[in-house]
Amino acid sequence: LSAESWIVEHIIPIERNEGQRQRRALKFDVVKTYEVPRENEKEPLLLDLEYSQFGKNVVIEQRNRYHPTFLHLLNISQETNNCYYVGTVRHHENSLVGLSTCYGLVSNSTTHKKGFLQKEACAGFIHDGVVDYFIEPLHIVNGSSEHILYRMKDSKQTRLPLWSCDIKVDDKLSNKRFVSNHSRVKRSLNKQRYIESLVVADSSILNHFDHPKIAHWYILTLMNMVNAIYKHPSLGSAVEVVVVRLIVLHDESQFKAVADSYDTLKRFCIWQEKLKINNTSHHDVGIFLSRMNFCRKNSTRCSTLGLAHMAGICMENQSCSVNQDLGLITAHTIAHELGHNLGMYHDGEKGRCEPPHDSATIMVPEYNRVPLLMWSNCSRDNVSDFFEYEVCGQLMCRRYLNKQYHCIPALSYLPADGTICDNNKWCMSGKCVPISEIPIPIDGSWSSWGAWSSCSHTCGLGVEYQARTCSNPSPDAGGKYCLGLRKRYRTCSLGPCTSSFHQDDLECEQMTAKELKNVTIWKASFYENAPCMVLCSLSSSSYSATPSTDEVGRIERLKLRDGTSCMINNQTRLFKGICISGICKKLGCDNQLDSTAVEDQCGVCNGNGTDCRYISKIFQHTYKNANSSMTKTAYIDCN
Repeated sequence: LSAESWIVEHIIPIERNEGQRQRRALKFDVVKTYEVPRENEKEPLLLDLEYSQFGKNVVIEQRNRYHPTFLHLLNISQETNNCYYVGTVRHHENSLVGLSTCYGLVSNSTTHKKGFLQKEACAGFIHDGVVDYFIEPLHIVNGSSEHILYRMKDSKQTRLPLWSCDIKVDDKLSNKRFVSNHSRVKRSLNKQRYIESLVVADSSILNHFDHPKIAHWYILTLMNMVNAIYKHPSLGSAVEVVVVRLIVLHDESQFKAVADSYDTLKRFCIWQEKLKINNTSHHDVGIFLSRMNFCRKNSTRCSTLGLAHMAGICMENQSCSVNQDLGLITAHTIAHELGHNLGMYHDGEKGRCEPPHDSATIMVPEYNRVPLLMWSNCSRDNVSDFFEYEVCGQLMCRRYLNKQYHCIPALSYLPADGTICDNNKWCMSGKCVPISEIPIPIDGSWSSWGAWSSCSHTCGLGVEYQARTCSNPSPDAGGKYCLGLRKRYRTCSLGPCTSSFHQDDLECEQMTAKELKNVTIWKASFYENAPCMVLCSLSSSSYSATPSTDEVGRIERLKLRDGTSCMINNQTRLFKGICISGICKKLGCDNQLDSTAVEDQCGVCNGNGTDCRYISKIFQHTYKNANSSMTKTAYIDCN
């Protein structure tokens, strides 16, 4: 990134004492308020901040060829003393802040010096609802920390991409990814979720700073910014990104990044997976950071800033990403690649969620516009659908190790903060700490249920749903996002169908129609363990059209439309079901979701077995043709 891409202001943030204010009865948050003056602006930015959670036992490891396990082990809770914050800009709607006030960081491009800074130096980002500002400490002035506050200029003439992202999608669909639990689940449920992260930085990050501690603070500041991005209400889910383990590699003896981003991702995913064995700091996702330039596979173009497995966070050797470090803006890259791990697709591709004019969202494939908005409606829907699968709770619960099964939780649930533990004290990250008061945050509350949607199918059995939003009120000033039901479903029917066209073929036919200009023909195939998914693969006739290299062997995974009929096999018998969000949900014989109604031996729904008709006939026949393999014996009317 060139210096000409930034508008830079020199500022001195001022800490303000706001006193104490009660949030709720017997519940308080800890707050810092900073005043950030800006040149050519009448009003400063007032930041209301609360402690960010990085887990109870975050471990930092330094490794080299002589100490392959760890060179130095540090419990971060002993060092940080609550200096990572998330919050909002006062009086700015949809604002977001992620700051560190530890030692800050020093950028070679600004000071040409390296070294420690005094405490209370700020580093992080401020999103005022319209513009992203990045703040870094510069040097010490008269006993206080002077900073630079910069924002990106929009280069409307060139529109050169400032980041570019690739997605790794496996050609084969794993059985495990879509194993569904046929229990009584028929509603969309919002829960608090915690994504436990391993962050690995190579020697290029360490060499950029003069001391390992500054590298530590810098990396954790990035991750605090990522956590703040995932707390933005536009995501539509209550998510905390916490760091449980940080590994800084002093050399390349254990893992070495290469220019090929695909090769680096593959080897890092395998390497980080091995770190989970016999380690108490289990992680859900591995994040690799390097200042190396990454190139696309078999290409000399080296503008790829990140690469991740699509929806791979719950899969072995796929819960990982690689990211190029370019300074504080790297937090957006990490958030973007983590979004892919959580099942988010690119915005703006194939007509999906094109960002508003002259703006960008977190999941755009190339970031070349400002201001940067947060999450699009497509990203919101993608992550909601992903969490509805509950695959992480099922798929990572056991791992074969030493011929024994061990429990490995994923997206684990941490106890809630705010429990009173002593006079004027409460629990925060597992510790009993003094209570301070902040401006009252507003927790989100659900709106009333909307009207029932139209039936998903114009004939036969389908589903319809009611939805509500977290908008009564929307969360503000660090308030919590709504938990609970987001959608609820029921079955509907508009009459019998006359067509026998299979829904699998219909979905793939729609893909063919979208790509007719590329002469691409998609063919459906059935997947037994995921009855509500269809695999659309390129038909052999498409290859004559010379598809691009990354398209050969490509398989697209699509959810069948809600309301499509499906069958559930529980190993003892088959149950009729209906597809909702890609999962086959059980139906009773009365066609109601999760109904316990079953047919008796006479085929009567909820019958008592007294309505059976017994039909018997006598068959006598002398074989005249020994070669005949089938002979009609009788006709039984089943009506």
